[in-house]
Amino acid sequence: MIGRFEETVVKNWHHFVEIIHTYDMGPPHQPVFLFRGHADSEWPLVPSLTRLARRCDLKAENVSTLETQLLQEFMKQAHLHIAAKAIPDKGDLLSWWTLMQHHHAPTRLLDWSYSPFVALYFACEKLDDREGSVWMVASRRISDLMVGKFPQCAGYATHRRQKQFYQSSSGPDFLDFIERNTQTAQMVAQQTMHSVSPAPLADHGDLVKSVLSGEESANGNPFRKLIIPAKHKIEFLRILRFMNVTSNALFPGVDGLGRSIAELALLSCGHLRTLNTAEMLYRGDS
Repeated sequence: MIGRFEETVVKNWHHFVEIIHTYDMGPPHQPVFLFRGHADSEWPLVPSLTRLARRCDLKAENVSTLETQLLQEFMKQAHLHIAAKAIPDKGDLLSWWTLMQHHHAPTRLLDWSYSPFVALYFACEKLDDREGSVWMVASRRISDLMVGKFPQCAGYATHRRQKQFYQSSSGPDFLDFIERNTQTAQMVAQQTMHSVSPAPLADHGDLVKSVLSGEESANGNPFRKLIIPAKHKIEFLRILRFMNVTSNALFPGVDGLGRSIAELALLSCGHLRTLNTAEMLYRGDS
């Protein structure tokens, strides 16, 4: 039996916090759960390169070729913009991909955060007319189940093993969670982790479900989706702002400043809309 994720509609802020507190978060240095926020609850857990490949109707071998071309192009120019000490070894494929991902290039990596509130921010910052979602996954448990199913994938992180598993168009449906050894200020601010698979066209949500039994709910599901209704998004953003979970904090530098202005505009529009509605109700307007 293939497992499933447990879906819950968040009723309000206190309900969101209550759900998070229901789970054992683990020690501070090694949290049990990772979180990912989607502005649209219909979006699957699919990396940017995979989304591009699907739109272009590419086959797995075409994706691998494209991925190699993108990596080579990034490697040729990275030294022009990135400090030498941050440049990975040439054979450290995963470190190069995390660097590409950080700078918005399409990769097979999917971003996660140790923080449920960072994930909630990304679920609420855009598309305020649509419901968003926060995904939760018990990453260490899923990794253990994956190694049990694919023992040949254990120890993949060495340079030789990376080439074996990630430069092939027919890798196994294995999923792991990785953290960059040397992090940027933005990665630290967002408490970033990544999921990655040797299968370039894989949906990471489907891979997680593939190692679950389907009976997890009785003992606590390690894979959960929290639905954030559209009507709560601006309210949640306002609360997160008081917690300093803002674009200025999550995106250090001028990019964060620009995003913070857009964020402020959204919150201000929401506030004015509330005032206008209250005024209409007071006047008895229909």
